[in-house]
Amino acid sequence: MKKNILVVDNHPLIVRLMTGFLEKEGHRVVAAADGLSALEALESFTPDVIFIDLVMPNISGQKLCRIIRSRPALDKAFLVVLSAIAAEENLDFAAFGADACIAKGPFKQIAGHINEMLARLDEKERTPSRGIIGLEGLYQREITKELLSSRAHFEVIINNMAEGVLELTPAGRIIFVNPAAAALLRSREESILAADFASFFADGHHARITGLLQRAVSEPIAASEDDPLFLNGRQIALQLLPLREGDSRTLIVIAADVTERKQNEKELEIHRHHLEKLVRERNADLEASNRKLREEMLTRREMEQHLRQAQKMEALSTLAGGLAHDLKNILQIILGNAELASTAPPGDPEIARGLEQILQAGGRAANLLQQILAFSRNTPPKREPVRLQEAIDETLALLAGMMPASVRVLKEIDPDSPPVLADHSQVGQVIFNLVTNAQQAMRERGGTLVLGLGELRIDSEAEALKTGLERGRYGKLTVRDSGPGMEQQVLDRIFEPYFTTKKPGEGTGLGLAAVHGIVRSHGGSILVTSKVGGGTTVEVCFPAVPPEE
Repeated sequence: MKKNILVVDNHPLIVRLMTGFLEKEGHRVVAAADGLSALEALESFTPDVIFIDLVMPNISGQKLCRIIRSRPALDKAFLVVLSAIAAEENLDFAAFGADACIAKGPFKQIAGHINEMLARLDEKERTPSRGIIGLEGLYQREITKELLSSRAHFEVIINNMAEGVLELTPAGRIIFVNPAAAALLRSREESILAADFASFFADGHHARITGLLQRAVSEPIAASEDDPLFLNGRQIALQLLPLREGDSRTLIVIAADVTERKQNEKELEIHRHHLEKLVRERNADLEASNRKLREEMLTRREMEQHLRQAQKMEALSTLAGGLAHDLKNILQIILGNAELASTAPPGDPEIARGLEQILQAGGRAANLLQQILAFSRNTPPKREPVRLQEAIDETLALLAGMMPASVRVLKEIDPDSPPVLADHSQVGQVIFNLVTNAQQAMRERGGTLVLGLGELRIDSEAEALKTGLERGRYGKLTVRDSGPGMEQQVLDRIFEPYFTTKKPGEGTGLGLAAVHGIVRSHGGSILVTSKVGGGTTVEVCFPAVPPEE
């Protein structure tokens, strides 16, 4: 019985042999070079039998079988797979809808197997073959086995990729699709193969997809995410890669669903704008708080200045009473000795003694006035590099005649101690007052006076808070005596103007008050420690000269 037969094989010699053999037997034969061409032929030709090569470009034999089996009009067609790799691959042809499989060998053997199969069909025997026909005499080829293994590995990778992978003809027809791409297209593989890729997009994207496909024939193209592409309501990113194998040209399309990523980016952008708004609002609040704080600090400084002025006026009031008493005593000495000198005969030794007392009283008055000026002065000190060791030596030389023989002076000088930035005369006044106080404390019993010099570094905030100094380097002066020391209630008041524990006529109580004012005006610090019976130690720090100076 004559039949309509479709032969699908990409090998021209096989097609010619098969067509000639079947037509000689009286059958009507249509030939196709690949799966895509076969589907086009099936639009106008309904065969009784279809011979399909297993390995072909543009839709493989397995996928072509599945497509044919999915079409009701071709449900009765008898599908025969022609396999050139039957000996190397354990082929389950029934799994993809084929009725039989003939191993490709010598064509004379193939023709015999075809005649037997067609005879069975004439006898209405459509029972599928349970095994591959014609394996006798064929042998396995190791190279083909390796290629099949490699293909299996690539199929596992491609079929499990998150991105969709498609292969298109230059005209845009789909000839391969992986599961991820089928999910994006929302269709089964059998319905996708041979379809126009652009037809899956909404009308508004047809022209754009067509333009991308035309450009990608000669160069790789990536669809810009700035101009979004949507497929079935999902935003996708496309990469189109041209592929050339000999004279054959196809196009590989990689499609990625970027919907969630874009939504996340949009949400992140919204959150970023929200955070920026919160930061701006917070910055505005902080700026307002800073302005308010600056205003409060300015008000507080003004109030502190008024308070200091009031305290100073109170101290000066106390000072005035003490000064009146001290100046009265000094003037009595001067006036009494002057009257005595005016009435005594020339050459009287009492005159010389009186004149000496006048000079001493005048010196005390001058020193008293100098301390008053230091205490009341508001002008900032004139700062210049000062070497504390030289200032110490100058002071000791000045006091050499006044130092009791019972007081031993020692110096503990660090030669690497830095020069300080200070007013030279005021630094001398500080050392003079501290040394004078120390030697007076040891006048009765004697002792040891130690003058030390070193460096202090303030490196952390904790140290700065503890010392009241800013971070940086300082020259550190230490004056230590082995005198009787002071009780705590005396130690608490030593910087008060006009407070003194000395005998009348030995001091005004302005020395340490002046020292304190000088040190603080230089941005330094002064610390006094004392113990009854254990002597007194005074530590004074002046800011060191910066390295660049």
